[in-house]
Amino acid sequence: MTKADDSPANMVIHFDLKLKNENSAIGLHYPDQLNITFSYFPNVSMIVNLADYKLNSFYQGNGKTRHVRDVVETNSFPRVLEGTDFIVFRVDLVASNRYKKAGTKRHKVELGCLVGVNVTDTTKMQRGFIRLVEPGLDSKLKKKPPPEYNGAYL
Repeated sequence: MTKADDSPANMVIHFDLKLKNENSAIGLHYPDQLNITFSYFPNVSMIVNLADYKLNSFYQGNGKTRHVRDVVETNSFPRVLEGTDFIVFRVDLVASNRYKKAGTKRHKVELGCLVGVNVTDTTKMQRGFIRLVEPGLDSKLKKKPPPEYNGAYL
C-alpha cells in the first residue's frame, strides 16, 4: 500500500494473488472476468469500497496455479483504526468457472478475507499467505439467510 503520486487523497494497493486448481484430474475454464473488490470498515456498521480489479477470462490446467501480481489505484484513502497504525481491508473475489469437460455447467465462486496493514511500513499484519474463504457477515457478498431464519443479521 502506497500513496499515489498525483493525488493526496488516493493510494495504490499492491497485491499478489495465487489461484490454484487443486483438481489434479481436470482443468478449469473461467469464462467470465474475475472481480476483486478492495474495501475497508470505517466503523462496525459500514463498509466502503476502495477499488475494483478485473481479471480477464482464462483457462487453468489441472493442478496448475495462476499467479497475478498487480497494482490497483483506490478512489479514497481509508482511515486508520483509532489508537493504532493499522487499516483493515476486506478483499472479495467473485468468479464463475466450469470444468474443461464439454457440457458442464458454471459454478459461482465467492471468496473473501480480511487483511490488516500497518500504514507506517506498509506491511501486512499476518505472516505468510492469507487464504480466501467463503464470505461471512462482514462482506458485501452476504449469503441469504436460511429459510427457517426469521431474524436479522447483526
